[in-house]
Amino acid sequence: MDDGRTVDGWESDGLMGGVDAIMWRMSADPRARVECVWIGLLDSAPEWRRFVECCEWATDELPRLKQRVVEPLMGLGPPGYADCPHFRLSDHVSENILPGPGDLRQVLDIAERWSALDFDRSRPPWGVLLLRGFDASRAAVVVKWHHALADGHGFLQTLQFLLGASPRPTATKGDRGPVPHVKGSGWRREQIALSVGALPRGVAQVLRTTSAEVRQASQHPWSRTRQAFKLVQTAEQAIPRARPSRLFGQRSLARRFEVIDLRMPSLKKAAKHVDATVTSAFAAAVLGAGHDYHRHRGVGTKAVPIAVPVSVRKPGRHVGGNEVSALLLAWRLSDMNAADRVRAVHSELARVRARSVNGLFPALAELGAWVPAPLIRSTAPLLCRSIDLWVSSMVGLTPPVHLAGAEVTDSFILGPRASSACLAALTSHGDKGYLTLNLDPAAISDPDLFCALVRRHLQEIIGIAASAS
Repeated sequence: MDDGRTVDGWESDGLMGGVDAIMWRMSADPRARVECVWIGLLDSAPEWRRFVECCEWATDELPRLKQRVVEPLMGLGPPGYADCPHFRLSDHVSENILPGPGDLRQVLDIAERWSALDFDRSRPPWGVLLLRGFDASRAAVVVKWHHALADGHGFLQTLQFLLGASPRPTATKGDRGPVPHVKGSGWRREQIALSVGALPRGVAQVLRTTSAEVRQASQHPWSRTRQAFKLVQTAEQAIPRARPSRLFGQRSLARRFEVIDLRMPSLKKAAKHVDATVTSAFAAAVLGAGHDYHRHRGVGTKAVPIAVPVSVRKPGRHVGGNEVSALLLAWRLSDMNAADRVRAVHSELARVRARSVNGLFPALAELGAWVPAPLIRSTAPLLCRSIDLWVSSMVGLTPPVHLAGAEVTDSFILGPRASSACLAALTSHGDKGYLTLNLDPAAISDPDLFCALVRRHLQEIIGIAASAS
């Protein structure tokens, strides 16, 4: 961590954006919770005092970490952030000791149980757990945060910026000026302040937008009609034409974490060989495993609904919140060789992306904060359940990075599954890659088989370039 560096975007005027508000409100239902998990493996166990100092430094750099979420009265209008009046770092940072043998499976088991605990909504929604005894003398760090705070890309970019290449934090707690936010000493006072401050702004925004639309429509009536029709048509096309698989029909709140390691240069080489992206190659491995899993269980299905998050975040933006869209499609399960499946996935993702209107998701993000909270809570679980598989890829940390004097040798993200059967995520760490699976054991009742199938298809895809040469 270098002197003089600051992180923008983790301070705001107190109001959540549309996507952030949807994430926060939908997770009030346990079936649609969206907590994210990052695991970092350290080359040594840091001194506890120094580790706590690093966490304290991070909360000073990112004031949002000391703020809780406040809903306006009756849930009308966007939620906002307010200072947590009794913030204590010890409520968010803790340590534990792994029993022998101290392997990665034990780290994942603890992360499963810890991430299953819901956040206390009267406090900032994040936590850090230091696990000593990993691989005898090493340690592991588990971070969980609510998706409303940041998407995976934003978290990783901010973490890279904070950790940097220095093993010792040198930044001080210098005052960078007041952070604008909602203040108050109690829930009711904060709710009133938030409602009074947000509603006039929202009404003014609606009036400005409506006035502009009326003027535009009166001047170019047919143009506005065509745009409206195209927007509705695109929204209708975005819905995948597939019912959830009956094999994945059972859903629960349980979770099973799995990690598969790989070499990123090998996967990139295989993807390049068939003129595809790394995301397409990794998604093809997961979808190939889904096809074989159905065949092993003797269940036939034509297609499964899948979702692929797409970051719209600009490089170098170390910001909180969510700047992410999603591609929704129905993937037809069929026998293919590895190269053909990667090409088919790449072609389908490109087709769905091309048919999307750029203004669709920004419009939803703008309106999302004003959708009444009860409506989001009642519909989100049903919408989440309509997706069988989520497939996400992220650029991770670039070594060397250090935390409290210890080097972070490996790291990966386990994304939120909500009510889907599985979320598969690919995270890089330098030349290393980690394919993680957040499985619902009720939907995928044989997680060991599914994981083995993903591993096999991944090896087949990586072997594409080697076979050709």
